[in-house]
Amino acid sequence: MKVEIKNIKEIGNLNYSEGNNEIYFLETEPNGKKEKFKIADVILENSKLIYRFIENDKTSLLLNDLKRKLKVWKFLEHSDLKVEKETINIAVKNEDGRFIEKTFAECDGKIYRRYLDTDNIQTFVSMIEKIRENDFIKNTEFVSKSGQIGMLFEDRKIPEYIIAEGFKLERNRKIKDVSEDGTETYSESIEYNVLCTSLEAGSEIYRMLWDFGYKDSEIERKLLRRSLLKLLPKNSLTEKMELNGWERLFFDKPVKLNAEILKTAMIVFNGAETVEHKEALNIVREAVEKKITNFTFFSDEARITLGNKIKFEFNTINKMPAMAEKVKEIWGIAKLEEFEALFINRIHFQKKNGNLTVGKENFAKTDFRTLKNLSAAIGKPVEYIIRKEYDFFYITENELKIKVSAWTYENEKDQILEKYKCLEEIFEKVSIVKEI
Repeated sequence: MKVEIKNIKEIGNLNYSEGNNEIYFLETEPNGKKEKFKIADVILENSKLIYRFIENDKTSLLLNDLKRKLKVWKFLEHSDLKVEKETINIAVKNEDGRFIEKTFAECDGKIYRRYLDTDNIQTFVSMIEKIRENDFIKNTEFVSKSGQIGMLFEDRKIPEYIIAEGFKLERNRKIKDVSEDGTETYSESIEYNVLCTSLEAGSEIYRMLWDFGYKDSEIERKLLRRSLLKLLPKNSLTEKMELNGWERLFFDKPVKLNAEILKTAMIVFNGAETVEHKEALNIVREAVEKKITNFTFFSDEARITLGNKIKFEFNTINKMPAMAEKVKEIWGIAKLEEFEALFINRIHFQKKNGNLTVGKENFAKTDFRTLKNLSAAIGKPVEYIIRKEYDFFYITENELKIKVSAWTYENEKDQILEKYKCLEEIFEKVSIVKEI
């Protein structure tokens, strides 16, 4: 059976025949031309409904809508068909040109199940946080691609159960017959269980519980704090098992810190450890390799934030040569694809897409020599912006390009070259280029 739709929301109202079905999308272009293309196969068998979508250039926008609004549209709750289970599979072309089909979501009874394409606990939680912004997560189970991580949300803001490598949390309702002396009595209670042997999983889940439902997660966080405390080196809280969540942790003697220990100390126990800066760079390197994110700590030179991007905020350095040295150190961290480095005089360095951009308020000739040397050291050009002048430069080891608008190029080219003539003694070549 072949059916046509004009809006992705219509799928939940279609009638399918037993066996194989095909869905086509009818699109009307601005010039009035109509185009029809296939977006899915649908199989209805034994009270089970399976959608098999194909993700390509034509269908990707439609599928993005579906992914964002799955629960809002009640997509997996067909209005007419009574089925036991509905499944959405999506086939995506891989690097070899072959289509790989993966299950995206299911509806099994009253529970939605979403499959997230990761087995890293930090990434898994971040994906749920993103889904939570656009969708309902109540009565939804989230499962990682290998099944190692799972979380079930029911009516509360926080999960009823969580499983991950080295971690298990569950909340169960217990009913017990306590009848005696002719009085029939049942007692109902809630039992909470937390097992944690992983600082990495425990600290990230603690952060999620705090953010998703501070009051709702009070008992879970209390139990988790106890478990995490047992995994940390001996410290000022080791002997205190009844923690209210506001105590501050100090280690009894110098401890070799790593990313997991530091994140747990900072997020869960309000840690106040300051790390020597070289050691801090090693911790950042480890965190990047293991994808440990969502925490802030302090070195003796900077405030360091590991989030969606990594940020270094230096609190004492105000000279460009010293800044360039710090940026070279950060640049040397393997797999660090993006970072920001901020300094107290509003000089800003940013690595993004493999390129380094530097922003400063005012012109200083000596900055160009520093940035020339920095470009040579990292093997990449430096894009430099002088904000007050609104001038843009492209700096390499041997060449300086002054980037200007088409209007400036036609009307003020000579004045700009004269303005920066002093830089010719630093670079082998100075030129002015017109931006497109």
